[in-house]
Parts: sequence; structure tokens; C-alpha cells
Amino acid sequence: MGIFSFCDHTKISYRKFMRFLVIRITLGFLMGLLVLWAGRFFLIHDFIGTGFRVISSSEKFAFYRVALLFDLKAIAFLYLPAVLLALFCFRQTMAERYQKFFWLFDLLAQSCLAISTLVNYFYFKTYDRPIDAFIFSVGDESPLAVIRTLMVDYPVYWGLGGLTLYLLLSALIIHWIHPWLFQKMRNTIGHARMGVPLLLTGTVICAGLYFFFLRGSLGTLPLRMEHTAVSRSALVNMGVSNGPINLFWAWKWYLRQDDIPRVQFTDLALDYKKLGMELNTLDPFKQFKETLPRDDYIAGNPPDIVLAVMESWGRHIMIAGSSGKWNALGELSQHVKGESGDYFWLNFLSEGNGTMDSMSRLLFGVPSASLSTASYSGSRFITSFIEPYKQAGYEIVFVTGGSQSWRNIGNFLKKQGVDRIIDEASLMKDYPDASAGTWGVDDSYTFDKAFSILKTERAKDEAGKTKPVFMVILTVTNHPPYRIPVRSNVLPPKLTPDIKGRFPYPNTEVIFGTYKYALNELGLFISRIKNDEELAPKTIIAATGDHNLRGIGYSRHPVESVLGYMVPFYLHLPDDYMLSRDHYVPERWGSHKDIMATLMAHSLAGREVYALGCDLLQKNKMCRFSFAYNRDMGVVSSGKYACVLSRHTGYSFSSIGLMEHYIAVSNDVDTHSCSDLINYQKLLEDLFYFQVQNQEETEKWLNSLNRVRGKPAPSSSRQSREADAEEAAPPAQEDAAENAPEDGAADIEAEPADNAAVPES
Repeated sequence: MGIFSFCDHTKISYRKFMRFLVIRITLGFLMGLLVLWAGRFFLIHDFIGTGFRVISSSEKFAFYRVALLFDLKAIAFLYLPAVLLALFCFRQTMAERYQKFFWLFDLLAQSCLAISTLVNYFYFKTYDRPIDAFIFSVGDESPLAVIRTLMVDYPVYWGLGGLTLYLLLSALIIHWIHPWLFQKMRNTIGHARMGVPLLLTGTVICAGLYFFFLRGSLGTLPLRMEHTAVSRSALVNMGVSNGPINLFWAWKWYLRQDDIPRVQFTDLALDYKKLGMELNTLDPFKQFKETLPRDDYIAGNPPDIVLAVMESWGRHIMIAGSSGKWNALGELSQHVKGESGDYFWLNFLSEGNGTMDSMSRLLFGVPSASLSTASYSGSRFITSFIEPYKQAGYEIVFVTGGSQSWRNIGNFLKKQGVDRIIDEASLMKDYPDASAGTWGVDDSYTFDKAFSILKTERAKDEAGKTKPVFMVILTVTNHPPYRIPVRSNVLPPKLTPDIKGRFPYPNTEVIFGTYKYALNELGLFISRIKNDEELAPKTIIAATGDHNLRGIGYSRHPVESVLGYMVPFYLHLPDDYMLSRDHYVPERWGSHKDIMATLMAHSLAGREVYALGCDLLQKNKMCRFSFAYNRDMGVVSSGKYACVLSRHTGYSFSSIGLMEHYIAVSNDVDTHSCSDLINYQKLLEDLFYFQVQNQEETEKWLNSLNRVRGKPAPSSSRQSREADAEEAAPPAQEDAAENAPEDGAADIEAEPADNAAVPES
């Protein structure tokens, strides 16, 4: 009858087959829900307990609602093969065979539900978290050791016996009871005589309902990990999902993990040699270790530090939007002008090209975009910049308007030493009327909470003394789908046709407005700290973008290649935390690798630290890695040559125009200029792999760091300590001469518009 022969059937056969399919799948859904909710009940009872009982009734309602959606989603995916196969089984013979063997679909789906639920329970019991990518790392361990561990620590025999009994019971229910229930329900439904219109309408409704179960949401995004954040309690949120979904997420994370090649000392020695250095086998990281200059005032008065990582704060919109009467920076503009006394670098690159990619590199010096979801996410890293602040007695706080479930970032940061995490659920609890977008609570509330923590919600040490704070803020509002929060006073600009044509979006004005909203809130936050008599003298503020705006299409505009990776870097240092050796060159090139080196130099006086980059307020010649680095693109220290690292090539460029909106380039190709950047990238990767594979040695090297060099002197004023500073401040003329780009490239910044927020030299 041909390929379309399955369509050749009467209305009655279609009605009978659809009746079978709907009834049997409905029974499967009911049985599956019973299994998943039984597993969730024991999970809550045994591990979450009090944490679940103390949450509010609204949080409990959200828990039950979202958990039900996750369960329906899991069951729908498990029965999807049966549904799809049914589309080809409407011929009488095929339909009879399909109905005869449908019990196998049922049994397979219920087995998957039961096994994954059981595994999720015991995984939680072992690791205090649901199934994650680490479960797939068992194959890397000794099989015999794993088997012995399971046999000793878990009721394996009881578990296998119970699972076998359940599967036998399921087979009995599916093979005997389901057909009996089907006959009862068929007789009831069979009394309703459906014509063609009603039959088609019912089919469409069933298909739509099933599609909703698969998607789990009627909103912008399908049901995903971020939706598990129904409570301010991370422990409660872990019970929202279920075994099958957790296993699916873990498998996705595992597939996305970086390959970890075996790295030996000989590999590291070769990497160092290419950079003109030698490997120290006792400490492979010694070339990155430095002792920060001693400063008695800083040692005795550790500052609070705030590092704001702004979603999609790229330079492109700032250039295109800061012209005429509309200023893209809003309130932030007053802090980045030359007379403000703050520092602002525009020739700056993000190190990663995604939020987690940049966060991993910025905070931990790890070149892995999947670090937070990888099986090695609990590893310690010598290059972690949280470690020296933990040793110095800081409380580490992470504040975000998004969900801590996003990319498993909450669990990951806790394993890396973060003491307190504030996320979307916490903010909604503190600000019930907070506005929010697809990705979380709007930035104004994130900054409000950050200020509240600095001002009143401080942790104390064992002696009752207030701890200094190292706070990382991750914003979310400036993320697609773009929207300007209704309660803000920000208005979108009127853009010229050429700017609209360059941004391939239908709502370009809204994108610019959202960008300004985020930076305006950052500026207001900075103003609040500066205007606070208690916080102003002791709070260092840094801010940068995680990456540039997505989707502008730089691959189609090669002359803008460097601009595609550019994010600004803002730094505010109170007077008492400026060093006599500091000097500021606005046109200097830098990147994320330099942020923590700069912050540590002005807050961890006298300590030994590992730094992958440069103190941007120190002379270029004092730093071995004075280039700007992104994993795909780099710029040499002179600021005149760009390196495309992914292709081992590059080109010269002459300026970054504020009016032209592009980088002028030449065809001069000199790959030798890129050798240091390429070799630096290889060394970072190999050091990362080496740490993952040698955790015992990593712990030893970390513990060998001096906690404090010397005894801090009593607090003194900035003026008194400058008199006996180890280094005198270099003359301004020398600074400018040394750091100015060669061959007249000091004009790397075109003349800004009158109200453009660009620092003065």
C-alpha cells in the first residue's frame, strides 16, 4: 500500500486506537507519578526534613507545583518513543501488534523511573546533593574499589532484592491490571459517540497537552534547572527535581566537560621554556608566585572588596550609545570621568566568552567553561583567588539576581570556599515586590542587597570582630530577552539608521536602554558607598563585564574583531589603599587576568599569592604577562597588534574609534608577535590539567603559602606610611613615556563626545 498506507483506516479504527493510546499512557503517567513522589517523600523525610517544614506556605506550594511539572516532563520523555511509534501503527495489523507489546514500553519506562529514583536517593545520601556529573566519573576509579565501597556502605543486596520485587510487581500490574483497567475505562468512554470534528479536536488537545508536559512551561523558556529555585533554601531546592531529570542533566554536564589530557612535568617544562622560564619541580607554580609589598596600614586595616561582574557589559554599545544627549553609562558616568579620581580602562578584554567561562577564569584562574558542572568541580586550585582572601580572614559572599541552580553555581562556589550565597530566591524573600525578568531579579535589588550586607549584615570571627568582606556580584538584567524594568527612570535612545543596521535586533532601542539601566544601577550603588561615612574609607570597588553583547555578528565584520571581546574595567580605591608606586595609564591594555592581581596588590599587603596577571597600577616592565588575553583573541602590550589565537594569526590595528564604531586594521601579519600569548594559553591549560590530576600535591602547595609576612603594625594614616614606602612614586613623565604605545599610538582613543564617559589622561 506504499509508504502512506498507515493512513488508510476508517474513523472507527482510528477512534479505537486513540482510545487505547490515551488510556494506557494515562495509566503509565499515574503509576510513574506514584513512583517519583514516593522517592521525593523519602528524600525530604530523610535528608531535608526540618528545612522543608520551616519554609513558608507559598514556597511549599511552589515546590509542589514545580516538582509536579518536572515529574510530568520526565514521564513524558520516557513515553515519547511509544508515542512517536504510534504514529506509524494505524494499520490494523500494526495496531494489533503495537497494543499486544505495549506492556514492554510500560515496563521499560517504569524501570527507568524506579532505578533513577533509587540512585538519586543514595547519591544524595552520599554526596548531600542530587545526581551530578561526578556519577559518570566512577569509570575512572578502580572497579574493584568501587564495588567494595558499594558493598560495604550501601544495602546492595536489599536494594537489588527490592528493585527486583518492584519490577516483578510492576510487570504484574502492567500485564494484568492495566488491561483490566483499560477494559473498564474503554467501556465508559466507548458510550460517547464522537464525530470527526470532536475526534480531531480531542486529538489536538491530547497532542497539545503532551507537548506541554514535554516542555514543562508555557513561558519564554522550557522547564530547566533554573526553575528548581523555588525557595531561599538551597537544600529544599535540591528536592524539586527527580532522578531521571537529574541523571539527564548530569549526562549533559559530563558531555560538556573539557577533556583532561595527562600532563607530566616534562610537558610543563616545555611550556615554561617557550616563555623563557624554567620549571621548578618542587613548585610548578613558582613563576606565578609573588610576595606583595608590605604595607602596615593595609595589613592592619584590611579593606572590604566588591567585584561586580556585569552581564554583557561590552564596549560596543558604550561607544555607539555615548553620543549626542544620550549617555549609555547613566549614573556610572560620574565615576569614570577623569576628575572622579577613579580608574577606568577601556582597552580591556574579557578572558572568557560566556558568563561561567569568564567567572571560572576570573575567580579561579581555570580555563574551563564547564568547571561548575564538571566532576572535578570540588577540586582545589592553586590559582583560586578565593584562597588568599580566605586565609586572610575574609568572608566570601556571592550575590546574584539569578538562580544559584544555574549551571550548578551555588554548589560549586560553596565547594570552592564561598561562605554565603544570595540568589533570586533570597532576594524575592527580602523584596517581595521586586521586579524580575526571565533570568532573575532586576539589578537594582541585587545592588540593594549587596549594600545591605556591607552596611549591616556582617559576619564576625571567633573573637567577635567583624570580618572584612570579599563580595562578588553577578548581575542578570542585561540579558536577552531584553526589557527595561518598568520602575526605572531609564528611557531608550533614538538611534540612527546606521546603528540600527549594525545591531541585528528588532528592538535595538530596548537593548540600549537595558544596557543603560544596568550601568545606571551600578553607578547608584557606587555612589551609595562613596557617600557612606563608614564604608567609603575602606571599600574597594571593581567592576567589569563578563563578555560582550551576543549576536552582533563580528565574524561578518572582521575589522571589529578585537571590539567583539572588549569589556571595560572600573576600579575605585579609597585614598588609604593607594600605594606610592601606583600610576595610572588609561590607554593601557589589560584583561580579566589582571583584575585579581590588581586587587590583591592593594588589599593583601605582605602576603604570598599566586597571580596570573599584572597589577594594572604598576609599570608594564614589572610584569611578565603584560598583554591582554582572551581565550580566542589577544592584544600585545603595545596595543598595536591583535592575535587571533584560535587560528595562530593576527593583524595590526591603529585605533578604536568612538565615532567610526570599528577598529582600523592593516594587512600586516606577524605571527611572531603572538607567540607569547599562544604559549601563555598552553601553559594555563596544562597547569589546570595538572592540578586536577594531582590534588594531593596541589593541597601541599596551597598549604605552604605564608599566611602573613611579618606582624601588622597598628593603624596609621596614608600620609605617615608614604614617608617610608619602599618605592617612591615614579614621576608622571616617566610613567607616560614608558607606557605610551610606540609610533605615535598614544592616540589609541579617539576624541570622545562631550558627554561620553571616558577617563581623562
